[in-house]
Amino acid sequence: MAKVNVVYIGEKAVKKDTITGSRLRFVRNQPVAIDDDIASKLLMYPDVWVLEDDAKACIAKRKKTLKEQDEIQKDKEKALADAQLCESFVVSIDEEFVDLEKFTSGKLATIVEAQDLVITQKKSPIEEYRRAIREALHVKNGVPTA
Repeated sequence: MAKVNVVYIGEKAVKKDTITGSRLRFVRNQPVAIDDDIASKLLMYPDVWVLEDDAKACIAKRKKTLKEQDEIQKDKEKALADAQLCESFVVSIDEEFVDLEKFTSGKLATIVEAQDLVITQKKSPIEEYRRAIREALHVKNGVPTA
């Protein structure tokens, strides 16, 4: 019987063949010489086993895909963090970060006066007043960055 070199390219470090019943052990990205009949059955799963000749291209493709997915995930996390920061009540006043949620309406009025903000929103309800001050401070000082 002819032998063929097959490479396991799956996720695990070591994979035992349970498909054909041969119980061969495959180390990820290492070629193993196996019989043609076993190889034909394993190669029916191209995301897991490939011929040695195709292995380098598959491994490079997988690394590229993982890198792209990692970059996309990092971009999503950064966008989420930026959105959370933009929606939070932490603002920049005189190059210091201040959380407007901790202030009473009297202290908020003091901030409005000290920063020369023009706020048309009434002081009640306090949440709407806080939101108006936050927006005015974001316009004046920019949105704080992490």
